[in-house]
Amino acid sequence: MAAYVAIGGVVSFSGWVLDRPRLADWGATGVATQPNAALAALLAGSGLVAAALRRERVAWLAGGVVLAIGAATLCEHVYGVDLGIDTLFTFGRSWGARKTLAPGRMGPPGALCWTCVGLALLLPALGPRWRGARPVLGLLISGSRGSR
Repeated sequence: MAAYVAIGGVVSFSGWVLDRPRLADWGATGVATQPNAALAALLAGSGLVAAALRRERVAWLAGGVVLAIGAATLCEHVYGVDLGIDTLFTFGRSWGARKTLAPGRMGPPGALCWTCVGLALLLPALGPRWRGARPVLGLLISGSRGSR
C-alpha cells in the first residue's frame, strides 16, 4: 500500500511536470491534486517503504519533509499568509486551481493530514513512549475530508 501511495504521488506530480492535467485530476472534475500534496504522497509512501525495510533514517527524513510541507501549508491557511511555496511546482500552469483557496495550495484538510502523516513517520525517532500517538494521528487523518 505504501508503494501505491508513492506511485500515486509520482503520477500526480508528473501531471504538473508534463502539463497533463488528467494525471493530477484523477476524477476528471477539474480539481487536481496540487503539486505539494503529490510530493507529500510520494515522500510519505517512500518513507513507509523505507520504514518497512528498516531504513529508519530515510523514513525519518521523508517524514520530516512531509511534516514541513503540511505544516507550512497549514500555517498559510491559519495565518492567512503566502509563503510563496505553493506555486513552486505548478510550472506556470493555470489548470488545477478550481476550488482551491490559492493556486498550487492544497486545502486545510489535506495540510492537516500531511502534517499528521509526517509526524507519524517521525514518532519512532522520539522513542517508544510516543507509540500511542500513532492511533490518534490516524484518527485525525481518517476524519479529514480530503488531502488535495
